[in-house]
Amino acid sequence: MQGIEPGAFEGEREGGGDLPYYRTPEGFIFWGQEDAQEHVQKNYWDPAEIDLPQVIKDLEGTNVKDFGAIPSYLLDSNADLMDSSTWDPDAVDPSTYYVSPADANRTIISDMNESEVMDYLNRVDPKGDNMSIFGKEYADIWDKTGPLPYQRTLPVHESVNVLDYYASQGNPELKRGSSTGFFPTKYYPEAGIWGLRKNLKEKKLFERYTDPKSLAHYNAARDMIGFDWEDLYDAQGNINRKKLARSAGHEGLHMAIEPHQRGEAALEYDLPYPKNYLNQTRWPASTGHPAVLYSDNLFFPGQRSNVGISKEGWENLKTIMNWTPPDTSQRSPRRGQAAPISRAQDYTARQVKQSPKDYTAPRRAQVGPPGYNYNTGGIASLML
Repeated sequence: MQGIEPGAFEGEREGGGDLPYYRTPEGFIFWGQEDAQEHVQKNYWDPAEIDLPQVIKDLEGTNVKDFGAIPSYLLDSNADLMDSSTWDPDAVDPSTYYVSPADANRTIISDMNESEVMDYLNRVDPKGDNMSIFGKEYADIWDKTGPLPYQRTLPVHESVNVLDYYASQGNPELKRGSSTGFFPTKYYPEAGIWGLRKNLKEKKLFERYTDPKSLAHYNAARDMIGFDWEDLYDAQGNINRKKLARSAGHEGLHMAIEPHQRGEAALEYDLPYPKNYLNQTRWPASTGHPAVLYSDNLFFPGQRSNVGISKEGWENLKTIMNWTPPDTSQRSPRRGQAAPISRAQDYTARQVKQSPKDYTAPRRAQVGPPGYNYNTGGIASLML
């Protein structure tokens, strides 16, 4: 049975001979094989159920079409998206200075005439089954007073994605999901897959446990990943494969980062901000954890909520994305993807702490309303 290592203590059997034993993954010794098997079945996942080759394949095919980070101060209700003088970078929590493009949503107030209001309502509720509060208010006004004259307007509180809004204002390069847009398509970081491939090669089991406060964990001392069985199963008793892939990749990243097992080859020594920890009280500080959480949010949108990242965390994530395994033959082949960045590895010392780079974009021709300057070093210069 996988995970059980048979052995014998030479000359220790009473009356002479070797004393056989069975060692489990955590090092427990059982004298009987059935007892060892029962222990492993209770505390470790069946390899066939996890299907690690499929998990690896799923992660290799996982990508995000809009890889990047948006300044969270643009989501403030007092920030006019078209007037940079109203943006206040100091007003946001530094630990969530950026949000993902998919999460860059906010409400804007637009003055619309009757035709524009009806177009808006048709977009947000085309069947009219779930009339929004604002739409109900406007419908009541029209019922009482008749249709508004074309020249009259009403303020409409419209929920928009910041990038979609800017794209509609003459910046098509900011359109989400565009293959030629400002934000590139990226595949899941190789660092998270490498550790899982290593587990597959070494035929390592995954710990099976239950804990209401964690979905998965990486035990650096044992170099082992564990999954909470109660969280992985859906209502029908099947494993949620997307949740499994996200959890496995997340812990795989920790496996590559932590130096306890990797030594000088640990990704921690590449990170420009290795002390960028997640503030948590239950577990020891985990190097690069904010970057790993943000990666979860990018590649598995909707699985987490309100996930932001600091400037330091973003720099760490970019380093994680550029990491390649020491043996380049272990790299995942990906159709249509440029080869990962190659760089000489120097593990003799930690990197000197770096300051975030200036990503100001070059000035381009003016597009859109004059005076706003939002495409000549404005919003485009803040996107990473």
